[in-house]
Amino acid sequence: MFGRKDQDLEKGPQVAKTTLDTSSDGAVPGETFVYGDSLYAKLQRLAGKINIEQRGIERVPPEEQTDTSYFNIGSMWLAANMVVSSFAIGVLGKSLFALGFVDAILVNLFFNLLGIMTVGFFSCFGPPFGLRQMVLSRFWFGYWGTKFIACLNVLACIGWSAANAIVGAQLLHAVNTDVPGFAGVLIIAFCTFIITFAGYKVVHMYEYWSWVPTFIVFMIVFGMFAHSGDFVNIPMGVGKSELGSCLSFGSTVYGFATGWTSYAADYTVYQPRDRSRRKIFFSAWAGLIVPLIFTQFLGIAVMTATSLNDGDNKYQTGYTASGNGGLLAAVLDPLGGFGKFCLVILALSIVANNCPNIYSVSLTLQVLSRYTQRVPRFIWVFLGSCASVAIAIPGYSHFETILENFMNIIAYWLAIYSGISLTDHFVFKRGFGGYRVEIYDKPNKLPPGIAAAVAFCFGIAGMVTGMSQSCRADWADDEEFDDPSALPAQQVTTNKDGTKTVVSYRFNDEGKKVKVTRRIKTTVVREHVNPQVAERRSWAKFGLEKGHAPGPSFDTTSVGENIAFRPSINWKAQAAEAEKNGGEKGSMKDQLKDKKVKCRICSGEHFTARCPFKDTMAPVDEPTAGGAGEDDEAAAGAVGTGSGSYVPPHLRKGAAGGGERMGGKFEKDDLATLRVTNVSELAEEGELRDLFERFGRVTRVFLARDRETQRAKGFAFISFADRSDAARACEKMDGFGYRHLILRVEFAKRTT
Repeated sequence: MFGRKDQDLEKGPQVAKTTLDTSSDGAVPGETFVYGDSLYAKLQRLAGKINIEQRGIERVPPEEQTDTSYFNIGSMWLAANMVVSSFAIGVLGKSLFALGFVDAILVNLFFNLLGIMTVGFFSCFGPPFGLRQMVLSRFWFGYWGTKFIACLNVLACIGWSAANAIVGAQLLHAVNTDVPGFAGVLIIAFCTFIITFAGYKVVHMYEYWSWVPTFIVFMIVFGMFAHSGDFVNIPMGVGKSELGSCLSFGSTVYGFATGWTSYAADYTVYQPRDRSRRKIFFSAWAGLIVPLIFTQFLGIAVMTATSLNDGDNKYQTGYTASGNGGLLAAVLDPLGGFGKFCLVILALSIVANNCPNIYSVSLTLQVLSRYTQRVPRFIWVFLGSCASVAIAIPGYSHFETILENFMNIIAYWLAIYSGISLTDHFVFKRGFGGYRVEIYDKPNKLPPGIAAAVAFCFGIAGMVTGMSQSCRADWADDEEFDDPSALPAQQVTTNKDGTKTVVSYRFNDEGKKVKVTRRIKTTVVREHVNPQVAERRSWAKFGLEKGHAPGPSFDTTSVGENIAFRPSINWKAQAAEAEKNGGEKGSMKDQLKDKKVKCRICSGEHFTARCPFKDTMAPVDEPTAGGAGEDDEAAAGAVGTGSGSYVPPHLRKGAAGGGERMGGKFEKDDLATLRVTNVSELAEEGELRDLFERFGRVTRVFLARDRETQRAKGFAFISFADRSDAARACEKMDGFGYRHLILRVEFAKRTT
């Protein structure tokens, strides 16, 4: 459609009686793109008249490598990452992974440093080879294997553009709620299209300056938030859930930082071939690390303010209403109209982030086949922009979930891509001298890429097995429970008034994750105790408690009320005086002296047991046996009709039927302690705690052990802080398979 079948555009479109001046190293001069009468040549001539870049994936000859500025390399990545999309990655640390401030900062720093290394390294390939990143992949994955890599890169570029457009649309919606999400997406996409349509020089020119106003606005955000004093130092979590959250957040950060790897060389191909690789690497490295650390650290810090007052604050309200745009609007709200202007600047900064994505997707699409290569680059720019809009508009309302899943996928496949490419470069080609650049477009001379394809498949297999899996708890488990490690870590926030806000998560009766917020006020009570008691509390523990902190542990010890015993020699006189002065209650005799005894049979003033008519009369207000109807007899179980017949209480009219349990499983007592029997002798207290903590906070676990063997004796007691949690655990865990035995769970009986 765009060219003739007998033309090879990698050597330039040919026409009769025309000889192309192509060098022996496969470089294609720019003037060859306009030769011929095909539609491709006509479009290229039209593009040349308005100074639009005509070159696609063809190798750049040395005479056209005229970009001599190292700052062009650094400013390219500086502008592309000094954007609100990078700020949004930091926000995910708390909003999606429930991390504290310090742990989120450390995870962010480490994975950013790790992710940008490959971007800086592959940027060094552009000047000496003059080839785009996906074309370079042919030397590692082969001619045909690179087509699969190109498909993944197309998805990455379009996905990035869609995610970034959503962030920009959220900001515009925060400025003016009358602007719908799809309108903001269209504005961002159109601005990006105009710049990338022009090509390499215009993209670099825009990125050279676009970071300046964005950096100024972010500094204003930083100053306003620091002045507000709303920062909350959310403590670091512990346990398996904290580890999982750190790794998940790290994967997201790594995916964002290393996302430029698959098109790093696209933006250095016009640098001269004799450029210092070390300077190119550090130019790209500095251009990446500065904006990533600054914006993402700022996002982590600002997001902590959403925990103020149990989430009842302007930051949480703004974030719920408009996402990241609403969060930034809450920070800039005191600035009034100028604050809204700053939000518009941040929204338009998304264009700088989207330019590399849309520009590179046009080049990647040309790698797929010789037919797609015949389509000019600027046509693919238009189609790629349309595809990103088609994804961004329906994904606007599910940004967090889409971004998390997308970042994880990007991190997975780019890590595999980088590992294979670096291994081939250093181990097999032994550096830059091992490449024959002139064969970049000759499938029969390029490596077959079988080893790389097999390695990539193994990497995919590792990725799949490393994903989060939900499994059954045991062989005898007939229900699937939510993994307790999926619950976010408990958050403790110290408020300005000295109180603490504790935010925890648990699963309700319907299996849904619920958030529980408690505000705790700590009151220090000083008391005078016996010196020997104070000394005993500081003794080191021994036995099973050896190594634990001195003093009573609230997990294993219930501290009762401290009753003061004060002996007195004249206590009788004091008691009489207290009663005389109006004590609350006198003796039992005094309380009953005005009461009258009334017989229930004859209403006389005597006890019913001493009534002379007890054998001949029925009690008042009760029907006689002979007057009972048939229904009463049926209700009484037809047990006698004479006056001397005794009817048990549970068979009387209105009582429950014989054999029916009155309280069910939970009639034992009012305590929140469960008795677990049929426990394996190999059981451990920690395992039992993990089993039951999924239903609520466990305050105590007691596992009976044999004194000599220290093995479990077959029963245990589990105490919960909340009886409703204990009831749910009793219902779910009764009959649960644990260590090849079936547990029996019931409420502990009250001792008598």
